[in-house]
Amino acid sequence: MSSSPYAPDEPAHIISDEVAWLQGAFVGSLLCGVQITLSTLSFLAVLKQRIHRRLRVALLVYIFLLCAIMTAGQQTSLMFVQTGFIESQNYPGGPNGYLSYRYSTAVDVASTSLFVFANWMMESLLVWRCKVVCCTGDRPVWFGVVFPSVLLVAEYVTGALFLREMLQGRDIPGLETTLHFATAYASLSLLLNVTVTAIIAVRLLLHRRRMVRQFGAGHGSHYASAVTIVIESASLYTAFLILVIVFFAVASSASNILQQAVAQVEAITSLMIIYRIAQGKGWKYEAGVSTGDWRGDQEAQVEHVEHPVVHLQRVSDPEATRTDSGVRAPSILSKEDETPTALSASSVAPTLSQDEGA
Repeated sequence: MSSSPYAPDEPAHIISDEVAWLQGAFVGSLLCGVQITLSTLSFLAVLKQRIHRRLRVALLVYIFLLCAIMTAGQQTSLMFVQTGFIESQNYPGGPNGYLSYRYSTAVDVASTSLFVFANWMMESLLVWRCKVVCCTGDRPVWFGVVFPSVLLVAEYVTGALFLREMLQGRDIPGLETTLHFATAYASLSLLLNVTVTAIIAVRLLLHRRRMVRQFGAGHGSHYASAVTIVIESASLYTAFLILVIVFFAVASSASNILQQAVAQVEAITSLMIIYRIAQGKGWKYEAGVSTGDWRGDQEAQVEHVEHPVVHLQRVSDPEATRTDSGVRAPSILSKEDETPTALSASSVAPTLSQDEGA
């Protein structure tokens, strides 16, 4: 308990909870600033890309809506904390009692609803990235998207039920039921993110092994780097969400900080994925699989053939390059038996884009 003579007459754990509520508001606001900065950078990066008009509009609208919803959600969350500390500080149990039990107030319902809508958008983006990594290229793995898609639908349903329960406005009488829905919603979100994180990370590692097997140890490290795996799989948000659930389960005051920051952390993770793609460093045709490359399928494939990263065999005999139909394609040497192999678009292993190789 505080030694100040002006400290409130409350137990130490109540004061600790109130401190955590206030610090959480500060941390959430700081991360909101990071989210706005990343939104701006991603928006400008998409504008500079040479992409299809419909896809450009879709990405720009997505970034704008996500930024607007997250910013509005943070503002209403701050208003709720302000109400607890300033306008309702004499509520039974003090600010901590108000913030813990008056969750059905209009401002808190608005804040929670905005964050849930944003969460649906970001989880959908994550499942899309899982589809991009698993279900394109010459070795699609469609079953790697079925389970995440089912979890995503279940999360939509659970989130809607959670919001419906909040709108009942029962506060303390309905607290237990609301907590059950909140726990189920958070658990589904965690399960979805852990599943997608594992699928994407394994896919990247397997792709790296394939490249190393075809081209040697000097190739493929880009796809298994820590930065690539962390960003593409959104593992940063997954780890943070695990912390939130653990601290909430043990009834730690720190959960009041983490709960107010988790939505912004997820937004930052999603925007990092978009910004990485906009820079030409995301998983795409040049990485060996199709992401619906922003420049279109045909153009991406042409560029892929025009810039192969292979070591061509220099043929000294001019006649060796001729076939019955004319000039034969250049050949590459197999590392196993040194046998010349005809070079074609299908035989070229995945390569880095010009932006990635820079």
